[in-house]
Amino acid sequence: MVTRELVPILGTDQVVAYGLDSEDGSCQLAFLKSTYGGIPELKRQVVSLVEQWPNTFGYYDPYSPPARQRNAVVTLQELRSRSGASVTPMQRLLDGFGFATRDQLRVLVCDGSRLLAWVGALRGHPFREDERRALQALVRPLQRRLALEQRLEAVPWALAALEATLDDLGAAAVVLRRPLRLLHCNAPARAMLHRDRAAVTAELRAALDGEVNGDWIITPLRGGDGSRHVLAVRRRPHGDPSAPATAAARRYGLTARQTQVLALVARGQCNKEIAAALACSVSAVEQHVSALLRRYDAGCRAQLVARFWVDAG
Repeated sequence: MVTRELVPILGTDQVVAYGLDSEDGSCQLAFLKSTYGGIPELKRQVVSLVEQWPNTFGYYDPYSPPARQRNAVVTLQELRSRSGASVTPMQRLLDGFGFATRDQLRVLVCDGSRLLAWVGALRGHPFREDERRALQALVRPLQRRLALEQRLEAVPWALAALEATLDDLGAAAVVLRRPLRLLHCNAPARAMLHRDRAAVTAELRAALDGEVNGDWIITPLRGGDGSRHVLAVRRRPHGDPSAPATAAARRYGLTARQTQVLALVARGQCNKEIAAALACSVSAVEQHVSALLRRYDAGCRAQLVARFWVDAG
């Protein structure tokens, strides 16, 4: 859409946009769009060019675009004067495909130092200042759109990872948004909701209201919305965790204090309550909990408790 709409704005039908994937240590063409003809063969040649000269095929390094070129519209004359290069491999390639490469108006759309896309136009006579301003006005919207698209591409994979992690907990787990909007449930939680949804939501509401000895362990999820998103993991009715904690101490090589902290965490007590029970500081409890998270390879307190009870039984 952008390449098509830029044709009348920039006064040329030779408008090109391409993206490069250069985050894994190699440089590959991610996409190439143009209103000009011969795109399949041009794309094939660009792929070969990028592979052959990954750092020098154009007037910039795709792994780390120059700061002064990021999100700034520049002309061909400016690029040549800054780089000292007269003709690049990419320009020679475009010449061979019939592009008018006497002048170029282009921008490297970047998210920080990460290149999102090269967007520009070529023609046989110089571009005007008003055309430059027109392209510059599109940079910010393009940057937001391209960055959002890349983030959305990761959503299905992130959801798959979330599902695998929650299913691995071995206990009912729910990701929800305050006040009480269920966003994702693992298989045990879905089964509970199917049996008695009203009872489950009542338990969750009580836990969110701060009921310490309730049926769910609440862990706020970090984010930019004031921790309105939380992970709720249901305590499993295993009774006294003292004996399983002693077994865990032998299995994981825990100290006596770590074993005490583990048993109290499994009871659902917070760090402040544990510190009071053990007559130590909250910071000391935090250190022990961090050590336990590492031992259990757990990402949060709720996952630690769930894995503790899975080991127990």
